[in-house]
Amino acid sequence: MSFLFGTDGIRGTVNQFPIDPLSFVKIAQSIGLHLQKLYPDQPLKCVIGKDTRESGYMIECALVAGLVSLGIDIYLVGPMPTPAIAFLTRSMRCTAGIMISASHNPFHDNGIKVFNDDGTKLSAQSIADIESYFQNMPNIILPFHVGKVRRIDDAVGRYIEYIKNYFPKDFSLNNYRIVIDCANGAAYKIAPIILRELGAQVITYGIEPDGCNINADCGSLHPKGLSAWVKEHEADLGIALDGDADRVVLVDEQGTIIPGECLLGFLGLHLNASKKLVTTQVANPALKIFLNQNGVQIILTEVGDSYVHTAMQDNDAHVGGEPSGHVLFGTEVCASDGLLTALQCLAILRDLNQKAHAITQLFPLMPFKQVNLPLGKNMTADINQLRLPHSSQHLIRKSGTEQVLRVYVWNSDAIALDFDFKYIADFLDK
Repeated sequence: MSFLFGTDGIRGTVNQFPIDPLSFVKIAQSIGLHLQKLYPDQPLKCVIGKDTRESGYMIECALVAGLVSLGIDIYLVGPMPTPAIAFLTRSMRCTAGIMISASHNPFHDNGIKVFNDDGTKLSAQSIADIESYFQNMPNIILPFHVGKVRRIDDAVGRYIEYIKNYFPKDFSLNNYRIVIDCANGAAYKIAPIILRELGAQVITYGIEPDGCNINADCGSLHPKGLSAWVKEHEADLGIALDGDADRVVLVDEQGTIIPGECLLGFLGLHLNASKKLVTTQVANPALKIFLNQNGVQIILTEVGDSYVHTAMQDNDAHVGGEPSGHVLFGTEVCASDGLLTALQCLAILRDLNQKAHAITQLFPLMPFKQVNLPLGKNMTADINQLRLPHSSQHLIRKSGTEQVLRVYVWNSDAIALDFDFKYIADFLDK
């Protein structure tokens, strides 16, 4: 993590630094100065979208003010999924894209994700450049002509066609009943439209945002409700998105929540000509065992979809993602898309003539425990080299999106797992 940016953009509590209006005007100007450096003597354009948080209006206005003050033209698209902003940035030939969202965080948090002109996340060098401008803001000579602001009314239609064109023309969901929980977030309108246009019978939840109920007991963070709804409606699949719809949790026809590692294993096995899969170091070790047994190489990275995307490009891997539900397809698709991931699974299941439970039972996970602990505990540089009494695999890392330590422990022996987990907890409490 750097000064402003975490593992997935800038994020924090609303009206506390840096998620306050004055900071975002300065952040926007810092982004603008960075763009002027990258594209000298070129007209600059930026597309801005947001999720459904009430604070999105405040941040949007501050970003617009800062960017247009430097002569940058703005295109506003309103509530849209994060992957849609990545797509529109490329499609509209913009020099940057910004998504206003705190993803799976509660409504009182917010932030931004910034995209390059090709829809990729910012590099470490770009982040350092923007933060340098923020900390050492030069005396800006503002242009006489400021930027223009336009609202793009057909952005929803553009993204719908992009998703539908990703599949063969004969792809249809005519015989599927699908329950979708949109988390009262960015995809509350667009996701059900796409599923219905593809022919599915759709039962919807989490589509009544009020500015404060995003991710509240719904969506990918709380899939137990979806599990019950799938059984109640006798659906073929349940889809739970998060607040900005870049991640997904799936529920099979029996109401069982599909583990993220099984989802990645299924896609890595059936949609992967490169026979390589990139995932993060927090993935359950059973995923590596399964893929190796099936001739698929696994490549581990730090946590964050930008790390996954970079490793996919470096290794020419066709599938990558995180167990949390962020999935990437191909080196040219640079933003994870929860709905696209669900549709890819449905297309494979249709070709295999199988139901979603086939993903759930793909392989058993190694027993594990995970907990978030407050910062300020005994976190040292060599904590992950700690020798555990029963040699459990473990990882301890500072979250890039929340002020907590994340602790992961795996062991095929459940009793040994419990012992080593307590050993780590006691160590961190010292």
